[in-house]
Amino acid sequence: MPYRTILVCLTNPERVPGILDVAVPIAVANDAHLVGLYVVPQVEIYSAVAVQITTEMLEAHRQYHLERAAEIESLFEKRLDREDVGREWRTVDAPGSMISDTAVQHALSADLVIVGQADPENDPQDATDLQERLLMNTGRPVLFVPYAGSFPSVGKNVLIAWNATKEAARAAFDAIPLMSNAEKIGILSVNVSDEGERAIPPGGELAVALSRHGLRSEASQSFPQDISAGDELLSRAADFGADLLVMGGYGHSRLREIVFGGVTRHVLRHMTVPVLMSH
Repeated sequence: MPYRTILVCLTNPERVPGILDVAVPIAVANDAHLVGLYVVPQVEIYSAVAVQITTEMLEAHRQYHLERAAEIESLFEKRLDREDVGREWRTVDAPGSMISDTAVQHALSADLVIVGQADPENDPQDATDLQERLLMNTGRPVLFVPYAGSFPSVGKNVLIAWNATKEAARAAFDAIPLMSNAEKIGILSVNVSDEGERAIPPGGELAVALSRHGLRSEASQSFPQDISAGDELLSRAADFGADLLVMGGYGHSRLREIVFGGVTRHVLRHMTVPVLMSH
């Protein structure tokens, strides 16, 4: 089943062209409705400094974000004017300072969510929080676009990370619309030699299931000795010439803290190609 509603979360004007270069072709290929979203956060006011916050400061904060939203909306509309695809722009206010909670509500009704990878050197903490909560709290597949590089094609050479879990299975089948015109699909099981860890079965059964969707794939296993599973996965993706990595996203929420598994956290920080994750 193709994606029919795609939500793209946009926060930084400089990142918009690269993210839309990934999002728009996917929307066109799926005849999807593309929704652009910018969330305006409220100022977080602590009681110790509340008396120092003036009405003018609050208005300046809101005006800054409204101007930023207008700039991003203009980029969004100009890019979509070149395509025959349904689109919609949303500038919405967050009820609190956390933009992620509002973004999650909009993402719940999308077939696919697209967001930029957080740049730990330049992006605020909100960006990291956004990507974590979209993955963990929506139940929707999330496509992360790296902050560095350009990606003219996504889904020609696809590497699926397989560890025989429900998250990996969900990601593999969530990615089917992205793989419909794939030239090469690999299924990789990474077995790290940590004592006590179960051996991960190869993805042969997954390959058979995907073949019933008209997708040809090859399953393989890896047994790295000196590097982590995350590094092995990214290395093999590079060797494969992958333009898309598909994997389960692992972690849990503890109150307002997100705790990711090691491989998920590593890939989110070090990805070099777009990554589709499902939780």
